[in-house]
Amino acid sequence: MGQPFGTMDTRTRLILYGLRYMAENGTDNISLRKIAAECGVSCAAPYKHFEDKDDFIAAIIQYVADKWTEIANGIINEYPDDMRKQLVEISMAYIDFLVKYPYFRSVIMAGFERKNDEIEAQKKISPVSSGIIKEYIKKYNIDEKTCMERMFLIRSMIYGAALMIDNGQLEYNDAVKEMIRNLLDKAVSMEICD
Repeated sequence: MGQPFGTMDTRTRLILYGLRYMAENGTDNISLRKIAAECGVSCAAPYKHFEDKDDFIAAIIQYVADKWTEIANGIINEYPDDMRKQLVEISMAYIDFLVKYPYFRSVIMAGFERKNDEIEAQKKISPVSSGIIKEYIKKYNIDEKTCMERMFLIRSMIYGAALMIDNGQLEYNDAVKEMIRNLLDKAVSMEICD
């Protein structure tokens, strides 16, 4: 597999190799020994950075959550007074995030059945965008059913666009990005709720 992660610290390299491993083999088949070998470190190295396999998985989830939160917070800071713009741009950034980092999807979309800590850590991936959606809909006094429908519509567009780009049904170019942005803008527009 080589050393694609350069000279970064061992803990981060293990996390990134773990992400790749999870994407290729699933979350239930994680082998710290195999990940260590792929990473070019001893089989004891993961245990210097993580208590056990569950702690390792939680660290992977936290890594993805931190990367996404940094991006989302940057957008919020860029458009501090425009929740609608925040929501559209965060949605666009999430599509870009899913396309740019395909291995992260194994964490974002995984169903963890083991520890509650993993499930709680996974929930940290989308609270910024979910919070904006809830705030935006609350601003317009939209009922809970409509709120859930709106969140479903927006998330379906995000994941659907990422999947279509991934499998080649959509070319990820400026025209497609503009089309998606316009559709998202319509989806977040409260006018179509009336």
